[in-house]
Amino acid sequence: MSRLLTTPSDVHKMFADNVYTLDDPDHRVSELIRAMPVCLQADLALSACKKEKRQPTNEEATLIAEADAMRDKLVQVDVHEHLGPLEGGSYERPALVGTADRLSKGAANFQAAVAASA
Repeated sequence: MSRLLTTPSDVHKMFADNVYTLDDPDHRVSELIRAMPVCLQADLALSACKKEKRQPTNEEATLIAEADAMRDKLVQVDVHEHLGPLEGGSYERPALVGTADRLSKGAANFQAAVAASA
């Protein structure tokens, strides 16, 4: 199923036809839809170069550079300056508290913890 959605196919076309798109370069969904054919062509060109053990032609190099620029723009990870309120300070995840409690009572596994609490 993922291949049908991430490569040119009738299924992809069906979903893409019903997506609101803009010509705005900052509209992420529109850019993803426009980038897919470029990235797939660049992947084919790069694969052919590797298979034939050759450098890309000028046209292929331009296509590959365009696809790389699109990927760099579209595939970003948010960087956060600070941890969220739960991860800072003395916060301890409930699962870790329960595990520490169970281990302090000498329970080596779930069954032993249930027996100890009964």
